[in-house]
Amino acid sequence: MPTDYTAYLEEELRNAPKKRTDDLYHYTSSDAAILGILATRTIRLSPFHGTNDLWESRPLYPSLQGESGLSSEATMELWREIDRHIRMHSKVACFTNDWDLPEAVSDRNALRGWSHLSLWAHYGQRHAGLCLRFDRQKLLSAFEAAKCSAVHQFSGDVRYRTVSLGSGPEAINLRQIQEFGADAAALRYSETHQQDLFFSKHIDWSNESEFRLVRTDLSLSPFNLDITDALNGVFLGDEFPQERIAALQAVLWPLGSVPTFQLRFHNRHLVSFPVDLGNTSIADVATEPVSSFGALRKGTLAARLEELRSAEREADASLAVAREAAQSVAAVLADGVDTVAAVLADWPAALVQVHSSITAVPEGQRRRAPGAARETVAFETGRMVVAEHQPQYSVTFVAAVALQVLGERIRIHAMISVETWSDAGNMKEELWREVEETDVATAPARTKLLLDRLREALSGSREAFDRERGV
Repeated sequence: MPTDYTAYLEEELRNAPKKRTDDLYHYTSSDAAILGILATRTIRLSPFHGTNDLWESRPLYPSLQGESGLSSEATMELWREIDRHIRMHSKVACFTNDWDLPEAVSDRNALRGWSHLSLWAHYGQRHAGLCLRFDRQKLLSAFEAAKCSAVHQFSGDVRYRTVSLGSGPEAINLRQIQEFGADAAALRYSETHQQDLFFSKHIDWSNESEFRLVRTDLSLSPFNLDITDALNGVFLGDEFPQERIAALQAVLWPLGSVPTFQLRFHNRHLVSFPVDLGNTSIADVATEPVSSFGALRKGTLAARLEELRSAEREADASLAVAREAAQSVAAVLADGVDTVAAVLADWPAALVQVHSSITAVPEGQRRRAPGAARETVAFETGRMVVAEHQPQYSVTFVAAVALQVLGERIRIHAMISVETWSDAGNMKEELWREVEETDVATAPARTKLLLDRLREALSGSREAFDRERGV
């Protein structure tokens, strides 16, 4: 056994016989896969000028053969037109080859199409994306079926080079341009020299082991190729977010049983193992709870959403009626609160203020959101008088009233409390409370009687307020 075991593994991998499989791999982000490729069941052949190697993404001006009589500016414009027809009208889809190694090799997955760390980093959303596996022959069959709408189509492996001629493999004949047009001459040139133009990259990209589909047509738009029959595997990156699983399930469901694998990075190795996402359709996803809190109501998302809208419409309609029913009672409450405020204003060392508030209503009885359980409070309003001890806020006296409209009934609350402030925490004591419930017609009179009892309770409650503040 060699001293440097890592060097031994490298040598083993270099010398091992490699067999190219019938699979091709495509790295992409989760959004591009879920919202694009899998949702539409197509893969996009994008304009050639968008490739990442400057050898391809920048113009290549081939030599021009023959006397043209063109000025330098006209020659440059001719080159630009040739480039437009070669690069701008050509589209490409890129895949990674898959290599099988003998069982005796220590790291048999080293050359698998899904195991390229740099491709995960560059194209696979830094391991949070997906790697899609395709059957090579089925993909090529779908590509061939689309050929009728193209000027020409090519497919094959990319060759990696360190040096290039720079000006193109051969010259374009100017007489042919004059005879047939620059567009025809350029497209014939790209057809004849397809290998050098479309399947040659700088050696720095050799780790991609790339296989390409190249299409040229007369459109500047991308071309979408049907991959329904060719897709035969989905690999989730090591950082693929769990919250995207449901969306992935939904778009995979129409494609039938597509094997799915999870990748995990462990001890400098990517490990692949199958996962069962289940058979979840888009309709099934819609019945899932909308949050981790779940939903008490059953049914699809569309049905529950419509129920919520209906509950809010009903609440809005009830609110308008309830406001009108509460007007006379609200006026009585306002007058009564002003009287209470006048009484408290005579108390020594107290700053008195009046606020709109439903403090008098206990927490559990307050109006809830439309559609929520418990009794339906159509409308509620209230006021409170606050007396703060002076010169320092240390004890607060509160006298509060509120009304609630419950259909044909009105409920009136009244309460008195004292709250003492301290560094150890505030202590609140409720000194008095009464509740009246009646019909709309008798509510004003019953409210006046309740306010009378509230004013009577002020004197006894003041003793507790003064005791707490030392007055």
